[in-house]
Amino acid sequence: MFDSESWFALQTWNSGDKVANKSLVDTMATLADDGFNWLKEIGVEFTDSITQGAGSLYRRTHGAVKPNGSGFIDAYVEKLESFGDQVEIMMLTEAEEFIMDGYSIVGVKAIDENGNTIILSANNGVVLSTGGFAGNVELRQKFAEGEKWENLGENVLTTNLNAVTGDGIVMSEKIGA
Repeated sequence: MFDSESWFALQTWNSGDKVANKSLVDTMATLADDGFNWLKEIGVEFTDSITQGAGSLYRRTHGAVKPNGSGFIDAYVEKLESFGDQVEIMMLTEAEEFIMDGYSIVGVKAIDENGNTIILSANNGVVLSTGGFAGNVELRQKFAEGEKWENLGENVLTTNLNAVTGDGIVMSEKIGA
């Protein structure tokens, strides 16, 4: 099967109706192999076959052996647990807002499953790792509606979970991102 970074970038750009930030598409395509190798290094096991991933137009997806994303999650958790008490994994805890000191993010305010407020302080920065916003009609209309997609309102279906609501984007906008 033929593939290359340039081919990946071109197909992504074209299938996205040429509305993306082209330099970000190029970066994604250029670093895709590095990302794949990093995933293997942290323990994700991949099948030998190349498939067509959900939402993609072409076959170039390396699927994990474990189903439904569990191969990725299990590898992330195992890698994080290898750091011992340097990392705490908090399940069922929702980040609500960044804590600021001037223009610096110094922590995060979160709410746990029982409604308790948790303040997480950071000495060396905060990494925001968030998904998309396809389950949030307001953000879909704000960021994606336009000439290509005139109406992305409530009647537009998504293959994403309803929970994919762009909370990290909303938090970031509140501090000026």
